[in-house]
Amino acid sequence: MGLLNSEKEERKRRSEETRIKLSRLPHHKTIQEFDFSFQPSIDPRQIKELSTLAFAARKENVILLGPPGVGKTHLSVGLSIEALRGGMTVYYTTLSRLISDMKKQLLQAKPERKLKTFLRRIYL
Repeated sequence: MGLLNSEKEERKRRSEETRIKLSRLPHHKTIQEFDFSFQPSIDPRQIKELSTLAFAARKENVILLGPPGVGKTHLSVGLSIEALRGGMTVYYTTLSRLISDMKKQLLQAKPERKLKTFLRRIYL
């Protein structure tokens, strides 16, 4: 049994490692590392609820809005890390990169290819 469990854990680790690489995350900060005292306008309870990933199970979107420097990227990366650890696939992008990628695909007459990529993943 020990050998089977070891193999199972190794496969899980490699799968998570591959999904992290493919996610295009800009860094690997977790929700636990976020300093809520730095940004008191963010409700820790709401972030804790989001980190359960129930929104993903309900196929809902999360949009983080705010001025630069308030922690949007940190929180979105943290939620992404939680999703990856939960076995989900994540694709991190910015709005400007999303638009650029779609324009590029339209010029190549292959928009459905990129659209399929976008529809298969959780976007943060």
